[in-house]
Amino acid sequence: MDDLLAPVLTAYTATWPGEDTEPITAAYRLAARHHHGQFRHSGEPYIRHSLAVAQILADLGADRDLVCAGLLHDLSPDSRSALSTAVADTLAGLDRLESHGLPAARPVLLLKLADRLHNMRTIAYVRPEKQVRKSTETLRTLVPLAVGLGVDGVAAELATLSEDTIRRSTPRVRSLATAVWLLPKGMRGRWQVEWTAELATLPTRRARARFLLGVLTAVPRIALAHRPGLRWTARLAWGLVGAGALTTVLTSWPAATVALAGLALAAAVLFAEDDRAASRLRDFLDSWRR
Repeated sequence: MDDLLAPVLTAYTATWPGEDTEPITAAYRLAARHHHGQFRHSGEPYIRHSLAVAQILADLGADRDLVCAGLLHDLSPDSRSALSTAVADTLAGLDRLESHGLPAARPVLLLKLADRLHNMRTIAYVRPEKQVRKSTETLRTLVPLAVGLGVDGVAAELATLSEDTIRRSTPRVRSLATAVWLLPKGMRGRWQVEWTAELATLPTRRARARFLLGVLTAVPRIALAHRPGLRWTARLAWGLVGAGALTTVLTSWPAATVALAGLALAAAVLFAEDDRAASRLRDFLDSWRR
């Protein structure tokens, strides 16, 4: 038996002593083969997500078929022909729920909650806008669903993770999201995800503020290194540093809007400083499209 599966089997047999666990082991082996070479945004092997979902379900006292479904929930439909009817039906129900929002049986809903719970635990590794969208969706729909199903522990953790994510995303993550716009298009996603994930690991407000200031001061250098022909962007970038630092301590959108409007005005002044403004603007837009 693989050591990675052992905690799942321990949790399962605590609720279902004496039950045959071979189907769970077989489901794990199938999932491991299917996800071999696949990785999550965090860099972890994808099978760790499957195991985490199965672990959550086993901790909830799920039966064998549902634990197997947890291990296999990301298998593509054309890879499910060898599954038992109960497991295949649960996975098909999850597909219908996620694609069309159709009503679903309790096992399908529990699988959905377990999947989202682990995704929320690792949400720092996805794009900031997706973090906010998923957290908002979780608070609006999945937390009430968990309460309705009587899994209050899951509901409480989902609520806490979602609220913390949204709180972290404002205003510091907004500042990072704004800063990366000075970088070439192909670089923005990677840097934004990397910086946001790093920011989320810092334990104190002071550490997060220091990190953000470091990023904002580094952005001009990174932008200039990859756009040597646009030296004037350094001045605009340093304006962004000031605006980013200001929005870091702002707590309301009206105040942040005023700060960003001031930055836009400063940019307009920079463009209008001499008769080469139109040419500089064209160069900037051409570079931005790249």
